[in-house]
Amino acid sequence: MNGRLATADLTASVSNSVYQCSQKYAVATVTLVNRAYTPCKIRIAVGTTQIPAPEDYIEYDTEIPGKGHIERTGVAVDGQSYITVESDSDNVNCVVWGSEVDLV
Repeated sequence: MNGRLATADLTASVSNSVYQCSQKYAVATVTLVNRAYTPCKIRIAVGTTQIPAPEDYIEYDTEIPGKGHIERTGVAVDGQSYITVESDSDNVNCVVWGSEVDLV
């Protein structure tokens, strides 16, 4: 599959596994958008379970300004691994774009 792989509207302080790779691997871009006027802090993890271990985080308490966004490109995801995101406030959404590869 190529294109938009997943979307989610986040709830404050709730960890959300927005994407699970169903192929051999995927290369993705993860975008988080803060729709509020106030700043928020976000976390992004890539790991083998839906509950990230400390070493799974690629962003941790990174601040997004009000009406701002953050984009991480080239995020490699092994088969059956998850992209998990979290925000400390509501009005934040996540979009995952990319390509899944199945080596047959």
